[in-house]
Amino acid sequence: MADKNFCPLSLAQHFDAPAEYRGAFGWICGYSADAAFLNDAAERFTRATQGQRAHGGYVSLALILDPGHPAIGPVDVPGLAHLPIRHLPERPFRLLHAKVAVLGFRHESGDGRWRIRLLVSTGN
Repeated sequence: MADKNFCPLSLAQHFDAPAEYRGAFGWICGYSADAAFLNDAAERFTRATQGQRAHGGYVSLALILDPGHPAIGPVDVPGLAHLPIRHLPERPFRLLHAKVAVLGFRHESGDGRWRIRLLVSTGN
């Protein structure tokens, strides 16, 4: 029987690490460039708070946005590296609108088990 109370996951909830796993590294292209959302996503992904990520000093998420978007710094979102696209005079696109993320989760036991999650969204 179908669940009549089905509620789809929010975009941030898709970054939640599976049980017994922690986010190790993720590549994000074109998702929300809002620091509040990215902090939420990074916390869910790594299971570490903003302060813990800042203290740890490691990068767990890489972000690529349209070249016209202002840079998001590591103070705003610890653990995130905003990788700007070099401003080329002849870009092969007008606007980077893709909404794709590849998230890699490593098992907490350290035994080499991984889970990979692919997120694709229209963002519309």
